[in-house]
Amino acid sequence: MKITIVLPYKNADTSYRLWAHEEEKINFRKEKEKATRCTVSFAAEELWNYLSKMGFEVTVSELHGKGFNIILSIAVDVEGDEFTYYVSENSLTIDGNGRIGVLYGVYEFLEKQGVYWLNPWEEILPEKTERLIMPEAKHYRASFPLDRGYSFDGEMKESELLWLWMARKKLNTVQRRPHTAKLQKKLGFNFVLGGHPFEEMLNPDKVMPSGKSLWEEHSDWFGIPENGVKTKENAQSVGFCVSNDELLAYIAERMLDKAQNEWYEADSIAIWGFDTWGGICTCDKCKKLGNGADHTLRLASYLKAYLDNAYEQGKLDRRVKINFSAYEGTSDLFPPINEIPENLNNSSDIASFCPINRCYAHCIDDASCEFNRKYSEALRGWKDVSIRLNEYYNVSKFEDLPFLFTKTMVNDFKFYHRCGVKGMVYMHVPMLHWDVKNLTQILYAELCWNVDADYEKIINDYFCYRYGKYAEKMKVVYNLMEEAGKYCASWRAWGAFSVLTTLNDWDGRKPELPLPEEEHLGSRAAEIGTESVRLYNLAIAMIEDVKKAVEHDYVLSIGKATSGESAVNPEQQGKIGMGDPYSERLHLDLNYAKYGRDCMELTTLFVMYHEALRTDGNHHALFKNIDELSQKMMGYYIPLRWFGHQIDIKCQDALSRCQLKSLYYRCRAYRECVL
Repeated sequence: MKITIVLPYKNADTSYRLWAHEEEKINFRKEKEKATRCTVSFAAEELWNYLSKMGFEVTVSELHGKGFNIILSIAVDVEGDEFTYYVSENSLTIDGNGRIGVLYGVYEFLEKQGVYWLNPWEEILPEKTERLIMPEAKHYRASFPLDRGYSFDGEMKESELLWLWMARKKLNTVQRRPHTAKLQKKLGFNFVLGGHPFEEMLNPDKVMPSGKSLWEEHSDWFGIPENGVKTKENAQSVGFCVSNDELLAYIAERMLDKAQNEWYEADSIAIWGFDTWGGICTCDKCKKLGNGADHTLRLASYLKAYLDNAYEQGKLDRRVKINFSAYEGTSDLFPPINEIPENLNNSSDIASFCPINRCYAHCIDDASCEFNRKYSEALRGWKDVSIRLNEYYNVSKFEDLPFLFTKTMVNDFKFYHRCGVKGMVYMHVPMLHWDVKNLTQILYAELCWNVDADYEKIINDYFCYRYGKYAEKMKVVYNLMEEAGKYCASWRAWGAFSVLTTLNDWDGRKPELPLPEEEHLGSRAAEIGTESVRLYNLAIAMIEDVKKAVEHDYVLSIGKATSGESAVNPEQQGKIGMGDPYSERLHLDLNYAKYGRDCMELTTLFVMYHEALRTDGNHHALFKNIDELSQKMMGYYIPLRWFGHQIDIKCQDALSRCQLKSLYYRCRAYRECVL
């Protein structure tokens, strides 16, 4: 079958591959025509590459061909990502709302043909065929039309392969990465920069032009806590005084400077308050503003007006959207009690709603769950403001653990959509070794684009593509691990009563009181933890059995080979160094299942040891087990971790990564020095 990809550009046949990769030469904000030609040409190249691999004879031209034509066109030249398919007997028109609509239309079409992007490092292509599968002729748009992506921290989180995978899955939001920013723009990403900028901007020790510290010069800018005692030491433990116009002017000037320089590429600026869970300023003027959300809205409204005015005066070359928080850590989770400021009412500015301590054993709208009921009620109360939901599928307390969320994600996304949520992000995307979390990435991306996507098909496709004939066995493995980790928030959330928090608050000495009981685990924490360890062990045994079978098949296939493999460059050598894909995937799954088991077992042992030490039980035997497991976990490593925004990465041993090393040494110190 002959296919012509038709582009609306003269000399497309000879130049489209050059245009597709000239992003480094383009100012995507100011050179709209070149930007559009670059992305549309890249879409054509992607289409040509994949269709050619599938066995079709493909050409690119500005003119229609005699065979089947795939026409790439711009319906509305705006920065949109919607697209429409028009189908006839001998043509398919992909009509995009802007350049990204065309790109997404191409990727949707390729997925329809059976191209499967499993993760940034692996793709599965369909067998060669002689016919195309036509998509449904209709208009396509995202269920969450604003932000769809991940929250990144750490400047070294760069990956061209990740950006390509995200674009292919129609995710559109990242933080600007300095070395790949032009590629990100070509692929249609919105840049969200900022976060919690005030820890640095309002550092009480910050030296002012006068030579005095910020605290010495403007102690009145810092909030008064509930106890009425304000000191330099607790200056950032409570929200700053947003009723102070002098302070707001100072912040606005700093924000304008960042928007002109450090955050010049930002489409949206996140301005979240002190992440200290310390309440809001209680001065008389601030009390009159309303609750925490009213405080945040006053700040956001002021900054929006200031930046809009700067744009109108020519000081900024674009309008910057404001991203503010709805988050208990900054005391603005619950909706405001006063009216929304006019310039934020149903604007394109967005509030990031953050259920950081939600429970994943229950759906977000499950009224029987005390944790989730708080969040669902708060979300329902937000009106006339665009909301971006910030989920926590890989928050730092969960990092690298094989937690799965298939039992709650579909329901939760539908609930968020019913509440009018317009964007989805989560913290934080793994940059390496997705292992079983690969399913989270696939399901998340599919639901971000289409909240009504066929859940069963997504799940079945994932297991078939990742595990082949062992798909059904691996479904059982995943179910075991999801059940083992379903109380992940109870064990490890940031909240004050998670088991990890209460254990790390313990000095390791003989306690006078039992550990505080977490709401869901109650007095059965040790029992539930032991059961989780049992489930992980079952999953590990099943993975090992499947892995043996896969490797047996692979070894037999090697034995039938007539010759070995040789490489002429390092890239080829790297590919030869890889084993069978199924075996490699199972090896990763096994590593992380074992780490999940060890982490759960160690946490459970500490719970049991705490009670045995308190009641003079058999704590000697329990600590012997803790010591052996801790030494084991210090003997193997979990891959890289990024620390903050500085350019710095570390490779931690498993005991450090599971955040129990300090407790281990405190307990050991007490036993060796006191007992």
